Amino acid sequence: MTRSRTWIVAAASIYLSGALVVGLWPTPVDGGIRRQIADALAFLHRDGIPSSFGYNALEFGANIAFFVPIGILICLLLPRRIQLLAIPIGALVSCAIELSQLLFLPARFATWNDVLANTTGTVIGVVIVMVVMVVRRISRPATAS
Repeated sequence: MTRSRTWIVAAASIYLSGALVVGLWPTPVDGGIRRQIADALAFLHRDGIPSSFGYNALEFGANIAFFVPIGILICLLLPRRIQLLAIPIGALVSCAIELSQLLFLPARFATWNDVLANTTGTVIGVVIVMVVMVVRRISRPATAS
């Protein structure tokens, strides 16, 4: 295994473990700071941010951002010819977390919106990898034959 691959495996293991801890925590992870989030949103609304950007939109965006690294890391772990499988893998990870919340964590709220946001984050991560790969391929100097 190459040194860079070792780092990718380590990063993926750590990040996915953290994602499972957050996703399977027995109580909502924002429970202790929900009041501060509401205060921050109220401040932003007073400063001109539309009130349509509320807690649900913030949570949806956070779920997207949380799964972008998962899309990147899974994509980098897969062979190039099957890297797009990172998308259904990310969706399955999200579904597994949400199903676990539904079945085993009564204080948590399993939603299809979370699956949608998490899958969107995974797609964004995969797109980032694909764009970087294309840019790297284009920017490589042609070798003399």
